[in-house]
Amino acid sequence: MCSATSSNNAFTNTRINSTADYITTTTGSGNSLTNTTIYRTNTSVRFIPTITVAASRTVGPSLLNLTFNKTFLNSTALPEFNTSAEITLRGITFTNPQPLVDFNDDGIFETCSSPGCNVVNFNSTTETFVFNVSGWTTYSASESSNNTIDNCTTISSPGYYNLT
Repeated sequence: MCSATSSNNAFTNTRINSTADYITTTTGSGNSLTNTTIYRTNTSVRFIPTITVAASRTVGPSLLNLTFNKTFLNSTALPEFNTSAEITLRGITFTNPQPLVDFNDDGIFETCSSPGCNVVNFNSTTETFVFNVSGWTTYSASESSNNTIDNCTTISSPGYYNLT
């Protein structure tokens, strides 16, 4: 039986395409990722800063879930990935999308604004929405609304409203 350990590997400007586990490390340490994109058909996440991946670590869909219009990273289980990142959502058909965040991972989303989220670009032709996040939980997108409620009124259409 042969056993080997690889340490201090650096991956830069890497794109990982997988539907199974994205990254698996064994006992080696000091392995780092810089400007690395985890790519799925409808969603991708690009981690720009250098991340040193812990030994004996598996990063897969149960801890970093990338689905249509939703991204989730378990930052408790993957603390080294709890860093800024660029999220790309594809197939977004909104007219004026905005990032949403679920701070408590309880299914309740709210508008994510600066400094937590910053919109990079929306291309309605390619239906691609890109925004940066400063840390991790669950993110999504919805139609932005400039609807403002400033006194008692009846809301007759779904959407997000600003209460002033």
